[in-house]
Amino acid sequence: HPRQTDPPVDTAHPTDTDHSVREWCLALVTWVAGAAALTVLDGRLDIVNLAMIVILTAVITSIWTPPVLSALAGTAAVAAFNWFFVPPRGAFAVERVQDLVLLGSMLVLIWIVTNLVHRQRRQALSAAQAAQREAQIGAWGERLRSVDDPLSLMPELTEQVSALTRGRVVALVLGRIGASPASPETRWFGDPDDDQRVGLDLCVRRALALGVGTTESADLPDTFWPLRARQQALGALAAVGGVPEANAERVHRHIQTLCDQMGTAWHRVLLALDQQAARELAQQQATRNALLAAIAHDYRTPLSTILGAASALQIQARDL
Repeated sequence: HPRQTDPPVDTAHPTDTDHSVREWCLALVTWVAGAAALTVLDGRLDIVNLAMIVILTAVITSIWTPPVLSALAGTAAVAAFNWFFVPPRGAFAVERVQDLVLLGSMLVLIWIVTNLVHRQRRQALSAAQAAQREAQIGAWGERLRSVDDPLSLMPELTEQVSALTRGRVVALVLGRIGASPASPETRWFGDPDDDQRVGLDLCVRRALALGVGTTESADLPDTFWPLRARQQALGALAAVGGVPEANAERVHRHIQTLCDQMGTAWHRVLLALDQQAARELAQQQATRNALLAAIAHDYRTPLSTILGAASALQIQARDL
């Protein structure tokens, strides 16, 4: 099976700086278009309809800009609208009470809508990232089911976890069910140091996530996840330095799911090996029993003859 490495999932929560150059350009073009529309329609529409153009422009640009900047831009737009279009023009003074109410309503509405748009944007980005994570987990499970030796994918697993934690990753995998991490059959990945070996050993024995960002042994400098299968750990994986603070809980869950999939796949292989060994032992025992039965049958008749002759000699010796 050709190796198909999925792109690492960006599990960090979307922030106010997650905006591309294209989005900034779209926001700028929208403000320029709104200003042009106000200039063209000045004198053709009343002040209320002109105010609606400002509000509409602020709402559209909030789709592409952070909420703080959207609120500041909206505030500046309302101030500019007051200067250029609200009588007396060319001043921030307001002659009529209804104009003051209009400006206040514009400002409050822009702030509310930009905040709502930002919340919807965050939710949409979070949903897209969750879908991406689910797709990665599904693809990872399919890859594990498609190979005979899941450990051949351990380097790929360490690469995925390294992309998520932005650090070096080390791991160990037991060679058989119930083995000790100190067993010579244990396989090591990433050349861990002595402290990391101790942490991996402890993680396997306790079958719990340990270290930075967990509730167990939080004083450890690294974070450890067990490769679990049926309430036991068949290995462990560690992120050197722990997990970045940004959305650490979600990263922990994602990594633990990837590790559990590896643990389940390796457990399935070890069970198959144990069953094969049990069948071979049963076959050896059956062959041994058949051989002993054949030997006993071959020697049964000569032994009976010898025993009969010995008995006859004993009888004759008594008669004499």
